[in-house]
Amino acid sequence: MANLSMDARVLITTFFLNGDRSTLRIGGEGAQSVLSDRAAAAMEELVTGGYVTASEFNRFGRMEYVGTDKCHAERLSFSQIEEHGRWSATKPNPARAA
Repeated sequence: MANLSMDARVLITTFFLNGDRSTLRIGGEGAQSVLSDRAAAAMEELVTGGYVTASEFNRFGRMEYVGTDKCHAERLSFSQIEEHGRWSATKPNPARAA
């Protein structure tokens, strides 16, 4: 097993459970990222480690993240996700702030 942070493993289990069949497209209005700081750091760890590929999805800069087969070995159990996954991967869309 790799030396991934628990936050990175939570993202794998939450978004990339099916490896290369898992895709996450994210970016708020105007392509503003809505990942929380914690999730952004974990996503960077996954991209750097080759667990997820990152590419620009459209001309507005919305990002597309696609899992790789490396994700399969890093999934958490239900009890682990219950224990460690109690935080939000997203923050409110800044374009919708009142």
